[in-house]
Amino acid sequence: MDWERIADLLRRSEFHPTRLLILMTLLLKGKMTFSELQRTLKLTPGNLGSHLSRLEEEGFVKQRRDVLRLRYVKIIELTEKGYIALIDYLSSLEEVLKRAKRGDFERGFSRRKSNPAEDL
Repeated sequence: MDWERIADLLRRSEFHPTRLLILMTLLLKGKMTFSELQRTLKLTPGNLGSHLSRLEEEGFVKQRRDVLRLRYVKIIELTEKGYIALIDYLSSLEEVLKRAKRGDFERGFSRRKSNPAEDL
């Protein structure tokens, strides 16, 4: 995977930290009600609703109303497109970490080979 592709994925707005947290929570827990997701992530209803709207526009989540215990609730679930995008994103991060561990850098940070205590 080339660095430009990785950089493009990391810059995508749907991977804003809160949206990423929403997607990862849905990946791990499956579908959730709006209030369950809100409590789990400790977000305000407005903040969560705003992020969910953006993710729904991208086709990464779907929201539907359902009846649960005689009241309407909003059910949120990850779509196939959202699943694929999230896995692709996480795979890109994994590639960055692998390269960092190998010391694959053209410039910038270089790994220290010596013991830092020897510099004292």
